[in-house]
Amino acid sequence: MSQLNAKLGIHHIALRVKDYDASFRFYTEVLGLKFFTSWTTAAGAKVALLDTGNNRFIELFSDGTDAAEENQRFTHISFRTVDVNAAYEAAIAGGATSIMEPSEKKIDASPVRIKIKCAFVRGPGGETIEFFHMERRGTEYANGMGW
Repeated sequence: MSQLNAKLGIHHIALRVKDYDASFRFYTEVLGLKFFTSWTTAAGAKVALLDTGNNRFIELFSDGTDAAEENQRFTHISFRTVDVNAAYEAAIAGGATSIMEPSEKKIDASPVRIKIKCAFVRGPGGETIEFFHMERRGTEYANGMGW
Protein backbone atom coordinates (compact mmCIF):
# COMPACT_ATOMS: atom_id res chain seq x y z
CA MET A 1 0.00 0.00 0.00
CA SER A 2 1.36 3.41 -0.88
CA GLN A 3 1.98 5.99 1.85
CA LEU A 4 -0.74 8.19 0.35
CA ASN A 5 -3.33 5.40 0.23
CA ALA A 6 -2.66 4.53 3.89
CA LYS A 7 -3.74 8.07 4.83
CA LEU A 8 -6.83 8.36 2.61
CA GLY A 9 -10.37 7.91 3.80
CA ILE A 10 -13.78 9.12 2.68
CA HIS A 11 -14.73 12.45 4.25
CA HIS A 12 -18.04 13.21 2.49
CA ILE A 13 -20.34 12.55 -0.42
CA ALA A 14 -21.91 15.69 -1.91
CA LEU A 15 -25.46 15.73 -3.26
CA ARG A 16 -27.22 18.45 -5.22
CA VAL A 17 -30.87 18.21 -4.24
CA LYS A 18 -33.87 20.00 -5.70
CA ASP A 19 -35.77 20.23 -2.38
CA TYR A 20 -33.15 21.15 0.21
CA ASP A 21 -35.54 21.39 3.17
CA ALA A 22 -37.19 18.02 2.46
CA SER A 23 -33.80 16.38 1.96
CA PHE A 24 -32.41 17.95 5.14
CA ARG A 25 -35.40 16.68 7.15
CA PHE A 26 -35.16 13.21 5.57
CA TYR A 27 -31.47 12.75 6.34
CA THR A 28 -31.64 14.18 9.87
CA GLU A 29 -35.09 13.18 11.14
CA VAL A 30 -35.66 9.92 9.27
CA LEU A 31 -32.14 8.50 8.86
CA GLY A 32 -30.74 10.09 12.02
CA LEU A 33 -27.71 11.92 10.61
CA LYS A 34 -26.47 14.69 12.86
CA PHE A 35 -26.33 18.29 11.68
CA PHE A 36 -22.71 19.51 11.82
CA THR A 37 -22.58 22.90 10.08
CA SER A 38 -24.00 24.89 7.17
CA TRP A 39 -23.17 27.89 4.96
CA THR A 40 -24.23 29.66 1.78
CA THR A 41 -22.06 29.61 -1.34
CA ALA A 42 -21.15 32.74 -3.29
CA ALA A 43 -23.74 31.66 -5.87
CA GLY A 44 -26.45 31.54 -3.17
CA ALA A 45 -26.76 27.77 -2.70
CA LYS A 46 -27.41 26.53 0.83
CA VAL A 47 -24.98 23.80 1.96
CA ALA A 48 -25.12 21.52 5.02
CA LEU A 49 -22.70 18.91 6.35
CA LEU A 50 -24.56 16.03 8.01
CA ASP A 51 -22.48 13.58 10.05
CA THR A 52 -23.08 9.87 9.37
CA GLY A 53 -20.80 8.98 12.28
CA ASN A 54 -17.02 8.93 12.74
CA ASN A 55 -16.74 12.32 11.00
CA ARG A 56 -17.95 11.04 7.62
CA PHE A 57 -20.50 13.32 6.04
CA ILE A 58 -23.25 13.77 3.50
CA GLU A 59 -22.98 17.29 2.07
CA LEU A 60 -26.29 18.68 0.77
CA PHE A 61 -26.35 21.49 -1.82
CA SER A 62 -29.63 23.29 -2.54
CA ASP A 63 -28.90 23.91 -6.24
CA GLY A 64 -30.10 20.59 -7.66
CA THR A 65 -32.48 20.30 -10.60
CA ASP A 66 -34.59 17.62 -12.24
CA ALA A 67 -32.13 17.35 -15.13
CA ALA A 68 -29.36 14.76 -14.92
CA GLU A 69 -25.94 16.33 -15.09
CA GLU A 70 -23.74 15.57 -18.07
CA ASN A 71 -21.02 13.01 -17.24
CA GLN A 72 -22.70 12.11 -13.96
CA ARG A 73 -20.88 9.16 -12.39
CA PHE A 74 -22.64 8.92 -9.03
CA THR A 75 -24.85 5.83 -8.76
CA HIS A 76 -25.94 5.60 -5.12
CA ILE A 77 -25.15 6.21 -1.46
CA SER A 78 -24.79 3.09 0.66
CA PHE A 79 -25.35 3.25 4.41
CA ARG A 80 -23.95 0.41 6.51
CA THR A 81 -26.50 -0.81 9.05
CA VAL A 82 -27.04 -3.84 11.27
CA ASP A 83 -30.80 -3.82 10.52
CA VAL A 84 -31.57 -3.35 6.82
CA ASN A 85 -35.29 -3.97 7.33
CA ALA A 86 -35.62 -1.26 10.00
CA ALA A 87 -33.66 1.29 7.94
CA TYR A 88 -35.74 0.53 4.85
CA GLU A 89 -39.05 0.79 6.74
CA ALA A 90 -38.00 4.06 8.40
CA ALA A 91 -37.03 5.53 5.03
CA ILE A 92 -40.35 4.50 3.43
CA ALA A 93 -42.29 5.89 6.41
CA GLY A 94 -40.27 9.09 6.08
CA GLY A 95 -41.26 9.66 2.45
CA ALA A 96 -38.75 7.67 0.40
CA THR A 97 -40.05 5.40 -2.37
CA SER A 98 -39.06 1.78 -2.76
CA ILE A 99 -36.69 0.69 -5.49
CA MET A 100 -35.86 -2.77 -4.08
CA GLU A 101 -37.18 -4.34 -0.88
CA PRO A 102 -34.68 -5.94 1.53
CA SER A 103 -33.09 -9.09 0.14
CA GLU A 104 -30.18 -11.38 0.97
CA LYS A 105 -27.50 -12.52 -1.47
CA LYS A 106 -24.40 -14.68 -1.27
CA ILE A 107 -21.65 -13.31 -3.49
CA ASP A 108 -18.99 -15.77 -4.52
CA ALA A 109 -16.19 -13.19 -4.54
CA SER A 110 -12.50 -13.97 -4.24
CA PRO A 111 -10.54 -14.11 -2.01
CA VAL A 112 -13.31 -13.31 0.51
CA ARG A 113 -16.85 -14.53 -0.04
CA ILE A 114 -19.55 -12.24 1.28
CA LYS A 115 -23.16 -12.58 2.32
CA ILE A 116 -25.10 -9.34 2.08
CA LYS A 117 -28.52 -8.00 2.86
CA CYS A 118 -29.51 -4.80 1.10
CA ALA A 119 -32.43 -2.61 0.09
CA PHE A 120 -32.74 0.46 -2.13
CA VAL A 121 -34.97 3.53 -1.87
CA ARG A 122 -35.29 6.81 -3.76
CA GLY A 123 -34.71 9.78 -1.45
CA PRO A 124 -36.56 13.10 -1.56
CA GLY A 125 -33.93 14.65 -3.85
CA GLY A 126 -34.22 11.82 -6.37
CA GLU A 127 -31.04 10.16 -5.14
CA THR A 128 -30.69 6.38 -4.81
CA ILE A 129 -29.96 5.19 -1.27
CA GLU A 130 -28.88 1.68 -0.31
CA PHE A 131 -29.06 0.16 3.17
CA PHE A 132 -26.36 -2.48 3.43
CA HIS A 133 -25.21 -5.21 5.81
CA MET A 134 -22.36 -7.60 5.02
CA GLU A 135 -21.00 -10.75 6.58
CA ARG A 136 -17.45 -11.58 5.57
CA ARG A 137 -16.17 -15.10 5.26
CA GLY A 138 -12.46 -15.83 5.61
CA THR A 139 -10.11 -17.45 3.12
CA GLU A 140 -11.22 -20.94 4.21
CA TYR A 141 -14.59 -20.14 2.62
CA ALA A 142 -12.96 -18.70 -0.47
CA ASN A 143 -11.17 -22.03 -0.87
CA GLY A 144 -14.40 -23.97 -1.29
CA MET A 145 -15.31 -24.78 2.32
CA GLY A 146 -18.91 -23.53 2.01
CA TRP A 147 -20.86 -21.03 4.09
